[in-house]
Amino acid sequence: MLKPLVSLTLVCCMTISYAQLTTGQMQCSQASLGAPFSVVFAGPTAELTFKGDVYPLSFNRAWRSQDGETWTDYKDAALVVTTNIPSDRYVSVGKIGSMHSLASCDVVAAP
Repeated sequence: MLKPLVSLTLVCCMTISYAQLTTGQMQCSQASLGAPFSVVFAGPTAELTFKGDVYPLSFNRAWRSQDGETWTDYKDAALVVTTNIPSDRYVSVGKIGSMHSLASCDVVAAP
């Protein structure tokens, strides 16, 4: 009984640590939709700078798409940032409950 519990705990911890991202400051290389923005992913938190305001966001979830790509969400009460880093550099900023992005782009490391 103890061995399966330890194994399950280890799998959960490994999944959580993999799902949370750590990057330097990333900014839009060219906004494909909406205003340019920058974001820093720091494990359980992310900091979004959008239209001159700074938003602290918390890790929400990670999942795999049907084609196997990993996606991650960070959010606060109003906004959600969704990304497929590290497999790609796409980041989207949206309002909670909306199906449309406020801004999205491929991000690059800030100079």
